[in-house]
Amino acid sequence: MTQEIYALSGARNSSVANVFLAKFLPKRSGFASDYPVPECADSPTIVFPTTDTLMTYLDTNVQETYSIYWNNLDEVSQIRQAMLFYTSDGCLILGLAVAESQSKRLLDGLIGFAGTQHGMFGHEERPPETAREFIQACQKSNARESRKQSKTPGPPGSSWQNLKR
Repeated sequence: MTQEIYALSGARNSSVANVFLAKFLPKRSGFASDYPVPECADSPTIVFPTTDTLMTYLDTNVQETYSIYWNNLDEVSQIRQAMLFYTSDGCLILGLAVAESQSKRLLDGLIGFAGTQHGMFGHEERPPETAREFIQACQKSNARESRKQSKTPGPPGSSWQNLKR
């Protein structure tokens, strides 16, 4: 059985996204063949051919929401998928679909990587669309107890601080 886990990132940029993907899902393939903006639009204003070009666009268009998914090509890994959720308030939520038996351990690792206090379990649903709503959902779900700021460093140049709004 698969469990989804999410953590709020301290920064929204393609550098953070690429470090996350390299760490948790180095062997991956995207779900889609192209990426329309707005997401799922019948008449998109622009279509990106790759996730890299889409993520670069989302770096500078912080009001744009988007969900990007990748499958793991490593069939023996406990991580099945990686997900990025770009929120309407300019934040980024990191997500993984993992083997349920490993979900607590991997959520702890994801929270530590993100350098946040805010992480939660999910089930085949997108996380909330704003950081504030995500934080409220984390508190409400009691999936994670509040813990001190992780000392795990993020990628160079990122803030990786706990986001409080």
